[in-house]
Amino acid sequence: MKRLTVIFCLVCLSLLSTSAAGQTTQPASDETMNWLLSEAQPLPTTQPMAPASTEPATTAPSPVDPNIEAISPFTSAPTDNSTVSLWAYITFSNDTQISGPVSTTEGKPIRLWDDSRQEYRDIPLNMIQSMQAFVLWQRDQAQWKFTDSGDDAKETTGQTYPARELIYAVTLINGQSLRGGIVAPLYLQIDGRTRTLVLNKRQKGEIGQTLDELIYLKQVLITHGNPTTQPAAKPTDPDESDQPNKSDAAIN
Repeated sequence: MKRLTVIFCLVCLSLLSTSAAGQTTQPASDETMNWLLSEAQPLPTTQPMAPASTEPATTAPSPVDPNIEAISPFTSAPTDNSTVSLWAYITFSNDTQISGPVSTTEGKPIRLWDDSRQEYRDIPLNMIQSMQAFVLWQRDQAQWKFTDSGDDAKETTGQTYPARELIYAVTLINGQSLRGGIVAPLYLQIDGRTRTLVLNKRQKGEIGQTLDELIYLKQVLITHGNPTTQPAAKPTDPDESDQPNKSDAAIN
């Protein structure tokens, strides 16, 4: 009997111990804690990126070099069209004469309409020895006006204006001769100032002006440097044909 009582007590104690143990929370193992720590992500330490701007990107302009000088028609250009040290003697249709350093638009040759070849020729100014203008025609043109507004009928006002057309005979420094119409500027430096002259193909004067008052460049003689004497030039008849034995490799 005593033995059964002892056994019963031991069973009860075992049951009570198991029940109490079932209600106790077991601590997490070391392996579980290590895994949780390894998978945890640290909080960001930098500020979040700002949203992209919708404004268009702009490029700051390059600073202007203060040492760069303004372009002058007398500025030397590293091309075959350079007109540095060119001196011109110019005679107008009223026989007025002026002279000085001459240039044309930098980088631009003198463009001539070649009648013989029916095409334009570009001639560097430093390849030209002389240019002689000849009058193809000139007259006093009558001024017209419409008789009534919206009417095609016209009548003269009784007033006139002068008009003319010119052709140029051009002689190159290699002796070659060309002829044709030219429309180009020449810049002549006189007394420290630049005077702009124009080689015209056609001219139209003002109402009431006479043909003699409509001045044009009659002759241009060009030399290299500042010569002490004016070079002589023989006027070339614009009806003469080009010399076939002269090379035209100097121009386009």
